[in-house]
Amino acid sequence: MNIELVVFDWDGTVVDSTLTIAEAIRQSCADLGLPVPSLPEASYVIGLGLHDALAHVAPGLNPDQVRALTDRYRHHYLSRDQFLTPFEGIRELLEALTVQG
Repeated sequence: MNIELVVFDWDGTVVDSTLTIAEAIRQSCADLGLPVPSLPEASYVIGLGLHDALAHVAPGLNPDQVRALTDRYRHHYLSRDQFLTPFEGIRELLEALTVQG
């Protein structure tokens, strides 16, 4: 079998982003004056798509508020992105795959 491409999910597979995602959700809600979910509540939505996750932590928003919350979330997540660290063994796995071509 000749494998030419291997694709990995980033969040939760390559890097441990749980705290980064939860804190970005919490800060985004705070920015917009919405009730700030607890850390467990913000962590609970990890794995959902962004729209579903934000709808869960901030239900009942109108479309403009959803867009604003999404924009704030992206801002906060991306501002922390450089601090994400790979899970143990990921670098070695990627290096091994690279060596194998």
